[in-house]
Amino acid sequence: MPTSSANPRQIGLTSMHDIIQIRSNVPHPAAAAPWQDTKLHVLHRDYETRSHAILKTVGTYKYATDPSTEVLCCAYAVDDGPVQLWTPGNRVPAAEFIEAETNPSWIVSAHAAHFEDAIEHHVLHPRFGFPVFPVEKQRCTQAMALAVGLPARLSTVAIALAGC
Repeated sequence: MPTSSANPRQIGLTSMHDIIQIRSNVPHPAAAAPWQDTKLHVLHRDYETRSHAILKTVGTYKYATDPSTEVLCCAYAVDDGPVQLWTPGNRVPAAEFIEAETNPSWIVSAHAAHFEDAIEHHVLHPRFGFPVFPVEKQRCTQAMALAVGLPARLSTVAIALAGC
């Protein structure tokens, strides 16, 4: 008797590439403040630093907590807006950073976000009064790239995506 393998029915199984719709009773964060803009905004940030500690040798935490570690500048942008630059000696960009910290319609993003988070906790917050963002608000573009099989390094991700 011949067997047929055409379209076997599988109940409860999905392909790893299928979109799974999840329904939740938890309201979208923007729904908590209906009078505010409900569009999700993203604060992109990138810190340039220097230190006597060698990042690749000591790791992120020890690098960020080393007393010699200092922030040279912060490049940041909101959504698809222009990139702006903060340097020590200037006022904290409160409009963007405080809004991202306090408004539930905002998230923060960085490539290798664990580094930015450590620098915020151990350098920028104590020395300059920058806000510290809860992990729930953070998005890591390096983790996103790795999750879809792209390389970890930002420059190679850009090269890979340019070929698409």
